[in-house]
This record gives sequence, structure tokens and C-alpha cells, in this order.
Amino acid sequence: MLSDNFKQLLDIQEERLGVIRADCAPFAGDQDNAQQVHQRIVDDIDQIIDLTRAFRAANPSTTQDKQAALQTYGQSSKISMELSGFIFQNSHCSGAFRHAALQKHGALVHVIAREQVTTCVNMGWTLIEDILAASRKRTSDIGPVVAGADTPYVPAPMDQAALDRTSLYSQDGNIYTLRPRNQDKKGPTPE
Repeated sequence: MLSDNFKQLLDIQEERLGVIRADCAPFAGDQDNAQQVHQRIVDDIDQIIDLTRAFRAANPSTTQDKQAALQTYGQSSKISMELSGFIFQNSHCSGAFRHAALQKHGALVHVIAREQVTTCVNMGWTLIEDILAASRKRTSDIGPVVAGADTPYVPAPMDQAALDRTSLYSQDGNIYTLRPRNQDKKGPTPE
């Protein structure tokens, strides 16, 4: 399910999150606001790494397994996005010494979260395609059924009135009928 390039991206994300965690861990605690901010960062990064490892270890074979794996990675991306916002909102609590470092960490976590969200969206579309293909008794490798070159195009049946005009209601309550330009050069007329 996972390509080598994607596994490499997960490794890079985990390495960068590990560096942020290692930088914040010495300042973590629960005694004051600055320590609580750092503790939340450490806890959230641990959770993100655990969920990402669970996603990576999953070897889904069925659609339900793929959906569960995608939900796991989606949870990881949700926590990452919330963490980046939390870091930006609370970096001032850490004092001038840590403010710049936390701003940098927040930007990096935000980039990782965007990568995760983009991956989830792309994988979600792939999963939807697989579900639709399975419901049509086809695989996504075959693709959609295409009409042959000799099959004539037949438009869906519509009544002539629907093709000739469209009704439009104005703010003053009048109903205007729009007709094709080649039939009526005057524009809309009230009924």
C-alpha cells in the first residue's frame, strides 16, 4: 500500500517530530504555563508518532482495513494540525528564551500536518475509487467502461420548453423568461 517514497517521507516526518520532542522535553512539566505548553507538545508528538507507526505497520487487504488505516493516519494529521495551532497560540507563554524556538517548531509541525492532510485526501480519493470500482464489479486498474467510436451520442430527453427558456425571479417579484439570443435580441421580458 505504501510506496518507498512515502515511507521515506514518513521517516523524515518522524525524525523531525523527534527532534522537536527532544528539544521540548527538558522544559516539560505541569508546574506553570510554560511547562504545561511544553508537556502538551511532547504528549501530542508521542501520539502522532504512535499513530503514524500504526498506520505504517498496517497491511490492509480489504476496503474496511484500508479505511481503518486511513482513519488512523487522519487522526494523526488532525492532532498535528491542532498542535501547530496550539504552539502558535501559546508560544508567548514560554518566555522570550523559548518563544522563537516554539515559533519555528510550530511552523515545522504545520508543514508536516499539511503533508499529512494532503496524503489523507489523496488516499481517500483512491479509496473512494476502489469502493466505486468494487460496487460496479470492476477493479480500478480496468477503468471506466467507454462507449465505442461507432456508438452515436444521444442526449438525455428534455422538453422543448426547457431548452427554449428559463424563468428568473427578480427582487420586485416579476418573473422573467430568458430565451436563447438567436431568437430574441431584446433580452429578458416579464411574463
